[in-house]
Amino acid sequence: MGLAPDVKAAQAWCEAFVAARPSNVTRLAGLLPARKRPLFYPAYCAMRVIDDEVDEGFLGQGDAGRAASRGAMATRVEAWRSFALDAVAGTYNSGSASGDDDTIFTAMNASLGTGEMGPGPWNGLADAMQRDVEERPLATWGDFLDYTEGAAVAPASVFVYILACDVKRDGSSRLSLNRDCADYARHLAIFSYLVHILRDLKADAERAPQHLTLPDDLLAESGLSKMSLQRAARSSDEAALAPLVGTIAILTERHHEQTIRDLADLNDETGGDAAMLMGLAEVYSQQFDAIRADFGRVLEGGGVVDMATVDRLLTSGSSRS
Repeated sequence: MGLAPDVKAAQAWCEAFVAARPSNVTRLAGLLPARKRPLFYPAYCAMRVIDDEVDEGFLGQGDAGRAASRGAMATRVEAWRSFALDAVAGTYNSGSASGDDDTIFTAMNASLGTGEMGPGPWNGLADAMQRDVEERPLATWGDFLDYTEGAAVAPASVFVYILACDVKRDGSSRLSLNRDCADYARHLAIFSYLVHILRDLKADAERAPQHLTLPDDLLAESGLSKMSLQRAARSSDEAALAPLVGTIAILTERHHEQTIRDLADLNDETGGDAAMLMGLAEVYSQQFDAIRADFGRVLEGGGVVDMATVDRLLTSGSSRS
């Protein structure tokens, strides 16, 4: 039996949405086996839409704007959570949401809704978004790690599921791993998240303090506060930033080492189907090497791994699967 017209249209919309947003992650979609792409497209769309609404639409406002819209944004995140949980359970009814949401969750209901992913990643991401909306401070490194469970590990675990699952002829998916998907995704997610923080430090400093996601204790150990970090990043003051960069680099290296071990285990368990994640890890590893070699250049927008290299590394990883 073929897909209903509304499902086909929804899947095509999600595919176009992903294609219009090239990144390290979206480039992986084209390397997936064709039968797994319908799982990836709506999942990425759903996560990208809510993240953009919170990060750009809400946190991008001034103090008064955020205070006035905080309640509405919190309600929006909970509505998104409800739609996502219904879709991944296969119980979402087309027309329940409006606009792009309905398109995304209709497509998700038809793909991930017939699988075994479960609600964990979607609750995790929604919890992280609510933390952003509440603007709860990240006081300690432990708070930071707790936040990344939803903001980074949850989305990464979705991709691990898609890579590792077995898609049946009817489109349903089944999973057989020794550990939870999040356990394989955790260190890769934190490693890449820290690389992004270092790479985008100046760009984030140009924005409001609420966009900076480094914990207060880590900043204090480096003799910085959010305000002084912003001043130093905006002026490319390498001397002021050096202690913080050094501390983050040590933490990043630890997560990188564990990433390689976890991905090797995952690749063995999946018979090579997860090899492209090793290519993704190499992309971030090269970016990290550039940061450590010349952070001043990175501050000024240089040292970024070009897309041709990204494609080569991802394709190399995929060809091992």
